[in-house]
Amino acid sequence: MSKIETFTKMKSLFLLIAGTLLFLIVGLLFLLLCNHDEAGPRNKKSHKIVNRVNEKTNEMLLEENLNLSLPDGFVSATDTIDLLSGLPREIRCEKDGSIMVLVNAGEFLMGNNGEITPRYDDRPVHQVYLSSYYIDKFEITNKQYKMFYDDFLLKGHKWCYPSEEEPRVHPYPHLPFEPDAYADKFKWENGNYPVNTDENPVVLVTWYDAYSYAVWSGKKLPTEAEWEKAARGNDGRKYPWGFIWKQEFVLKKYTSDIFSNIGSNPVDISPYGCYDMLGNVEEWCLDWYAVDQYENDSYKNPSGPLRGKEKVFRGSCPGFSGASEYDSVYFRYSSDTLYHSHTLGFRCALSPISKKQK
Repeated sequence: MSKIETFTKMKSLFLLIAGTLLFLIVGLLFLLLCNHDEAGPRNKKSHKIVNRVNEKTNEMLLEENLNLSLPDGFVSATDTIDLLSGLPREIRCEKDGSIMVLVNAGEFLMGNNGEITPRYDDRPVHQVYLSSYYIDKFEITNKQYKMFYDDFLLKGHKWCYPSEEEPRVHPYPHLPFEPDAYADKFKWENGNYPVNTDENPVVLVTWYDAYSYAVWSGKKLPTEAEWEKAARGNDGRKYPWGFIWKQEFVLKKYTSDIFSNIGSNPVDISPYGCYDMLGNVEEWCLDWYAVDQYENDSYKNPSGPLRGKEKVFRGSCPGFSGASEYDSVYFRYSSDTLYHSHTLGFRCALSPISKKQK
């Protein structure tokens, strides 16, 4: 074969390969352009869906925080104002002198995030939206409850649920368990609490007692969701101070057989500034208890089932029951409305009102 023929064949082969490659490249570019055109609208659509969700949440926030004000009997306790709602970050209840902190409107993660625990009623973890509210910075004390108790003796019983058959406002009724040395340290005698316990959290109160006090003071008991958000914030933490169990945080102040004064443990503070939500005493909540409540919970401002046999209480009492990493802010406990214990107290909450309601 001559050199000319060889060159001609090689040239033809080169042109064939080059043409094939060019065809493949053009085809690939065409497919990419087609996919881009098809994917573009889908991406835009998904972005629109996300934006709609964000817009809906933002609209909800703006609408709910518009023209909010404090009910009568509550005054600002700080110069710091929340920019979204225009409400003071802290307020004071004129009736009992308690300081309350603002919990901003918005979403938070409620429940167990999948960790294996001895409990089974704190799942699934789910998003909950709560409107703005206030919650007591500290647990209600003996001194504060004494004001309510004296008012009750003077004016009579008028603050409980209509379903209550008889007045049950009393700090030390007959115990449903055998009295012991612990309980006797906290009992009231002749309408007076033990000496030198003014700032100790009041205990041995039934759910009705706690509810009555809340109504008397112009407040309410917090819902389970309100209690949990105030304790853990909106970042999904397990403890008021963070994500990691620290034995010394709880045991530093809660090891004696006498309760600490409220607010005396500066390490047990929630993101919103609440003290003792995983220490000192457990706390009554407003909700009826249901074991499967989280499977049917409302997204916005859940308040538990309409009826039930037991009421929820939250928190921990490590000074008596010991401290454990399982004592988390999402643990749920319950008992009947007349149950009372030397480890159980409460704090109150408050919903701002629209200026139109005034």
